[in-house]
Amino acid sequence: MYPQLQERTKAAMIDSVLLISLIIVTGDLLQWMPNPSPTLKATLFFLYFVLYEPLLVSIRGGTIGHALAGISIRRFHYTTEKINFFAALWRFLLKITLGWISVISYFTNKEGRMIHDKLSGAIMVYSKEV
Repeated sequence: MYPQLQERTKAAMIDSVLLISLIIVTGDLLQWMPNPSPTLKATLFFLYFVLYEPLLVSIRGGTIGHALAGISIRRFHYTTEKINFFAALWRFLLKITLGWISVISYFTNKEGRMIHDKLSGAIMVYSKEV
């Protein structure tokens, strides 16, 4: 049995709230700095937005949202193994680029693999199964 779309959506919503909260807190902290550089702000935004998911997926097997939803991302042919950072980054970039097209592809196969999962060699599983 593979995770339902509801669990994947729940994880995405949790991660969105966490990232927005982190950006707000960081913005508030940066106001305490005298003249924080725009480069610092852009770098922090990049690190939060672009690296949050790939780093956690490659290190922990999923984001905080994934963990709270009870799901994780694994290699398709070796579901006990996490995907590496480059596969996780590729998966994230595909997911952002393809958007709803990738979500619609969930309904076209029995494993519920979205296009970004297929193209990155990943599969979403319940954390208890790993």
